[in-house]
Amino acid sequence: MHRNAKGFSRVDHACHGDAVTSFEPGLPHLTNGAPAEVALGFVYSGDELGDVAFLRFLEGELGICLPWAETEAELPAAAFI
Repeated sequence: MHRNAKGFSRVDHACHGDAVTSFEPGLPHLTNGAPAEVALGFVYSGDELGDVAFLRFLEGELGICLPWAETEAELPAAAFI
């Protein structure tokens, strides 16, 4: 996941080194590869910011948790294995 200073977020997902999907949460028209729903089971409801929704998804589905204070700054990149 990458978030820049302008607020754009991008999630890239690969499996065994092969790109599966790349998307911006909440902007399905900017998806490259499989839709997030298919690749990861992530469905964006629109109730909160896309990157926040995706971080909640990671926490709920995979038990991966980033402290919220760390998510308020630019995220250069984070790799989850």
